[in-house]
Amino acid sequence: MTPVLGVIAVVLRGDQVLLVQRGKAPDRGLWAYPGGAVNWGEPVARAALRELREETGVICAVGLATGCFARRFAHEQGCGAGAETGPETGMSSARIGLALGAGGARGWGHIGVLRALDELGVTPDLVAGCSMGALVGAAWAADRLDALEDWVRALTPGKYLGLMDIRPLSGGLVEASEIAALLEELGVPDRIEDLPRPFAAVATDMETGREIWLREGPTHASVRASVGIPGVMSPVRLGGRWLLDGGLVNPIPVSVARAMGAEMLIAVNPNAKPCGRIWRAPEPEPTAQAWAASKLPTEWHGALGLDPEERQDARKPNYFEVLNAALDIMTEQIRRARLAGEPPHVLINMAFDDLTVLELHRGAEAIAEGHARTLAQSDLIRDLCHRRRA
Repeated sequence: MTPVLGVIAVVLRGDQVLLVQRGKAPDRGLWAYPGGAVNWGEPVARAALRELREETGVICAVGLATGCFARRFAHEQGCGAGAETGPETGMSSARIGLALGAGGARGWGHIGVLRALDELGVTPDLVAGCSMGALVGAAWAADRLDALEDWVRALTPGKYLGLMDIRPLSGGLVEASEIAALLEELGVPDRIEDLPRPFAAVATDMETGREIWLREGPTHASVRASVGIPGVMSPVRLGGRWLLDGGLVNPIPVSVARAMGAEMLIAVNPNAKPCGRIWRAPEPEPTAQAWAASKLPTEWHGALGLDPEERQDARKPNYFEVLNAALDIMTEQIRRARLAGEPPHVLINMAFDDLTVLELHRGAEAIAEGHARTLAQSDLIRDLCHRRRA
């Protein structure tokens, strides 16, 4: 293995790389590189683990590693004391991670997905969320999903309009401060570190375009930063950065869930498109003459100069239709590229014909869709859980 700065790399706790200096004991010269940014792949990592053991005798580092390859290596070498094992089989118990994608109002469908997983007896070990996936994911990680679902189902068009804090000079049409207020009302802890389950939100650095993983710090502000639809919601200042919606860079954060230690990945895409169609142009409306012709006997049409087939010119798409289509086109292209390089084990696609990202008052429809689409893949999900203990 080619040395990197004279060190050997070992994946530790799923999202860090432990750098061990050559020839030094494991309790000296250690440095954790956060964020999982260094990733040489399984072959190199396995060679690193072997070299570490041969040169320093550090078996404990293998035991601490929670990456899938590290578990297999520990099992092969007979030094898997630190690996999790099932009480019945004695074999490694892989962690299941849930990646909840961006989708605006469609993202309420994540609630239905979580309900269906619960019915199937599947409890994820961790969750990574983007945009609306971050909001639902935070509620689930805080054991407040029931309260969130009650709130969503009670949201009417009138209540939705009442939540609009219009601030056109703030970088968006609305400030969307009600998102943070909602999380506080639901009883979601103030700090990500205080959540009962591991959680991460994805946002985008407005200055550099970099993907930002929010795994510690203020929960409410982090979720609000991830839910920052450009052109609609204003950006959020957090940690010295202006942050935008995470869907701009990683709309279904499979990579984040894997870096958190997940070895079995269930991903949810709220933006699947039936037959690949992003937007459907409305049919031209009949003209006044065509309407009149439909009400009169056919033999009168010629005498009165009426054409029953006459149609108005095609209507231009309105602002919200253009915005919705633009977001869908962008996220679809990014999603395909990201998932091609890092596919999940199970991908749950929700498909909506006419639900736009801003129709938050239609949550019941989205929840039902997420529930149905998850149960439709129940056999695959059960197989995944079976392999978890195999």
